[in-house]
Amino acid sequence: MSADRAPRFFSFDERELIARTCEAAPHEACGLIFAARDATWPHDSKTFVASQTHNANREPERGFSIDPLDWLSHEEAAARLGLEVRGFWHSHPNSSPALSMADAQTIAGLGPAACRWIFAIVGLGPGGRLVLEVHESLAAS
Repeated sequence: MSADRAPRFFSFDERELIARTCEAAPHEACGLIFAARDATWPHDSKTFVASQTHNANREPERGFSIDPLDWLSHEEAAARLGLEVRGFWHSHPNSSPALSMADAQTIAGLGPAACRWIFAIVGLGPGGRLVLEVHESLAAS
């Protein structure tokens, strides 16, 4: 992992994620969401943080794949802060923030380990403005 891809954590909030989406456009932006083990969504939402990872997808303007080395290094850095992975975020710079079929398949493939995870998507809302939607896990609890 290069120094410019070192984990940096930031507040998990709409303005921050929209700014990162704009910076990455026309590619999809992506990253991980972290919180303490006992934090619940949305009750403890202000305690959630995020990081941005490298989009390793072969067609980053059409999809996202979190680089496995980024995932590991971000997860290890978060663990040192007492945080664990609680989901991931990405952008749909040219479509709505609704879960796509590919998103639903990815989430379903995570299985019960992700039953408390959230999945956040920044996409085009009413009037073409970027908005954030947070989806709770589809995995069985």
